[in-house]
Amino acid sequence: MKVEIFGSTDVGQVRDHNEDNFVLCKDLSNQDWTYKRDEQFDLGALGAVLFVADGMGGTNAGEVASEIAQESVAEEFKKVTALPTDDQAILSFVKKVVVRAHQNIVQRTHEDPTTAGMGTTAVVCWVVNDKAYVAWSGDSRMYLYRDGSEFYPITDDHSIVWELVKNGQLTAEEARLHENSNIITQSLGDEARGPKPDAKMVPLQKGDRVLLCSDGLSGMVSDNMLGGILSGRLSTAETCKELIQAANAAGGTDNITVLLLDVIEGKEGAKVSNKPNVSIKTAVSKNGGNTPINTVASKEGPNKGLIIGVIVVLVIIAAVVFFVLKPGQGDVGQNSNDTLVNPIDTPALNNSVIETPASVIETTQVNVPAATTTNTQTNNTAPNAPTKPPVTGSNSNSVTNGGNEKPIDNTSPKTTAPKDTTKPSGINVNLPKDTTKNNTPGGLTPRKSGPNLPKGGLNQDGGK
Repeated sequence: MKVEIFGSTDVGQVRDHNEDNFVLCKDLSNQDWTYKRDEQFDLGALGAVLFVADGMGGTNAGEVASEIAQESVAEEFKKVTALPTDDQAILSFVKKVVVRAHQNIVQRTHEDPTTAGMGTTAVVCWVVNDKAYVAWSGDSRMYLYRDGSEFYPITDDHSIVWELVKNGQLTAEEARLHENSNIITQSLGDEARGPKPDAKMVPLQKGDRVLLCSDGLSGMVSDNMLGGILSGRLSTAETCKELIQAANAAGGTDNITVLLLDVIEGKEGAKVSNKPNVSIKTAVSKNGGNTPINTVASKEGPNKGLIIGVIVVLVIIAAVVFFVLKPGQGDVGQNSNDTLVNPIDTPALNNSVIETPASVIETTQVNVPAATTTNTQTNNTAPNAPTKPPVTGSNSNSVTNGGNEKPIDNTSPKTTAPKDTTKPSGINVNLPKDTTKNNTPGGLTPRKSGPNLPKGGLNQDGGK
């Protein structure tokens, strides 16, 4: 697989210093932790590594926490000399890398009490053998852009508002603009409430674009706009630049970090047909809620249900004609409520009603299986967005190999207003009762200050 990698970070328009950190390793086999603009290269046997950390704690050294996480991740991958045995083992490894970074941050706070309260989010992606293995804690994200597929985040934010999205109480765009979007439910560095990172595996193919970012990007720019920028197909470096410019143009209220991996050569993706025999199947779903994600189109042979349905209709029509049109009785009368169906000209009959005069029989309802009907929604992001790529996942401590879980609803609103400039009306967030300070078990970890937070002793850190 041939890829191109680039990364960039920006302080934004409001903050006076940058608490984000990132690291890229383009060739783990040769321990090459450098990258160049417009450089395309073959992925080595041990693949490539991308990592983003979004520090928090303000004066309590958020940038120190993200730097420790960055260094810790690099150290763990430098120990890798061979690939783990299977997908499950690789996912377990990337989760352990995140936990190890957390432990190193906690150790530093013990050694230097002035850094107490610092923390960071983390998202790490290991790309190897046409697959991307991602683990994360907090709300830094990984996205996958694929031509002809819906653009969406692979990762689920560990945040108050994203729980409401998964429960169907908010849309993704409402969550982005919500006044409590700054509150995350786990991070690295909180000794009393250690992280429980999630992990997923995503198959990659030629033309895919893998994006890792801090919420300085995803919180300022809607998914619709992000997908539109990625669909423009500028070079890897120029795309990173345009993404950062979009975040700054929207207000740039936070530090912005963007990493992008483009698959230049790789496996060819399955072609998607618009014919009726294309069905949409669920590959994997999130932890509950009604947010649809990860659907994949698969071509199948002629639909047997349709054929059987047409035959059933023909048999019923023949039976009606036999019993109604007896010799000397004349034509069958038609009333104004009749629905006429021609089974020959109609490729799919869904819940059609065939009626005869009330004097003979009242109404015969024929329910015919449809060609293949599923509930899908498009995110209205890039020019073509009917389907999604397959994903296997691990939530907390397990890996889910999709295909049998329920699809959930992922409606993306059309607004692209800057973060925190618009509040969705009528949304009330009921925080858990144990919203105590950071050093108390069960407490929530506030990311940055937000207006009108519920009472309960949340520890405002004054900035990310």
